[in-house]
Amino acid sequence: MIFSLFSLFTFYVSKTYKPYYFISNKNYKCSKCNVILITADALRADHIGFYGYSKNTTPFLDELAKESLVYLNAISQAGTTIESVSSLFMSKFPYIDRISEKDKSLSELLKKNGYYTKAIVGHARVKSIFGFSKGFDEFDDNFEFTRNASEMTSLAINWIKGNNKRPFFLWLHYREPHSPYTPPKEYFDMFYEPFIGNVEYYNYTIYGRIMNVSTEEIHNLSIAYDGNIRFLDDNLRILFKFLNNSGLLNNTLIIFTADHGESLGEHFIFDHNDLYYNIIHVPLILKHPYLGHKLINEPTALVDIFPTVLDVLDIKYNQNIRGESLFSSKPENRLLFAGYQNYYTLIQNEWKLMRGYCKEDKCTPEKLTQDYERLFNIKNDPNETKDVKAVYVDIYKDLKKKLDNLLKNFPLSSSSSTLTNEKFKKELRDLGYIE
Repeated sequence: MIFSLFSLFTFYVSKTYKPYYFISNKNYKCSKCNVILITADALRADHIGFYGYSKNTTPFLDELAKESLVYLNAISQAGTTIESVSSLFMSKFPYIDRISEKDKSLSELLKKNGYYTKAIVGHARVKSIFGFSKGFDEFDDNFEFTRNASEMTSLAINWIKGNNKRPFFLWLHYREPHSPYTPPKEYFDMFYEPFIGNVEYYNYTIYGRIMNVSTEEIHNLSIAYDGNIRFLDDNLRILFKFLNNSGLLNNTLIIFTADHGESLGEHFIFDHNDLYYNIIHVPLILKHPYLGHKLINEPTALVDIFPTVLDVLDIKYNQNIRGESLFSSKPENRLLFAGYQNYYTLIQNEWKLMRGYCKEDKCTPEKLTQDYERLFNIKNDPNETKDVKAVYVDIYKDLKKKLDNLLKNFPLSSSSSTLTNEKFKKELRDLGYIE
């Protein structure tokens, strides 16, 4: 049954809060820097070593973190790829922000300011037909559904070798650790541990479908997930070795993050496509050629990447965005928003309010009612096991009011994505990839 589940996934592709830290001087400016943005698909922060994970999934990223700015409380604006990546490139909130024809994506602004823009992607959800090629001189999505980390790294190195004479913006979207959870065998074996305990069966939501799955199968799928992470990490080591040997680390701003995380059985979900903390809490590393290491607890978001890149490059822009440069001070008690279909969440400090409703045929065991609101303390309860809105009534009412105002001022958009293409969504739906 374990490997039949692997086959299923092959088909269904798809804290501490301390005082704020920011760099107040101009030493971070680098107007001549190249930019490399690396996004990993479905990489949850707490399965990474420097975020506290006990298993050796990320030896290279742990090394990189020691010489980079590391943001410990970064939040994705959605629990699914299309909306999240769209939010990153436009610095807009999914589902509630409308995009003007005058609004430019990050890639468009960089191209306009003399950067050669290149994308190499490894997952169908970010193919050009979705609109993600907007602003790119070259967009490499020449594959059917996925390409693996080894191929991604080879393509990136070969392209850089022929394009390092001019300033460039390179976006690499690695499929790993997203399903299919079929890492090379040695990577599965690296993390294998026999299942201990009684085998029990529960109904889990797996890519929008309710399936009766055993605890042993969930155990083995989690091992394969970690193997995927290590496979990615080893390939990132190869990429950075090349960048270092070629001298590009001396004049390149590198940002590493994930479009979203993954639920590995928590809340009876083995999937993302939701707004629980392990699904929207993502890693964020900024490797700056002039700056060293710093752990930063300041709440940040993927919408901050857009203004950060332009701030470092000293590029001016004139459009309304949601993000703030990572090199500017943030407001006290900053609000972080995420949305997915009929679900919303608002985070302020250690408090997280979730609101939404599920369709009757899509309700998980934790969402047995049509409408719900829940308040969690993600500092003390990161797995969101206890709804505390009845205990912290004032905090609940305050966040509820703030979410009401946000949704009132920015009504639900008819489009769930800022860069989507309905034709491709229909094709994926016909194949069974999305509902």
